[in-house]
Amino acid sequence: SISLLMATVGENVKAEENLEKKNLESLRMAVNREDPDAK
Repeated sequence: SISLLMATVGENVKAEENLEKKNLESLRMAVNREDPDAK
């Protein structure tokens, strides 16, 4: 039961990290659209 809980927490953390990465990427793309010279 504890290991199942830990696995669930691990999955949640992974999902959060993926979400953050997606948010950062879309943010970067939005910035690039507004300022094409910004790299």
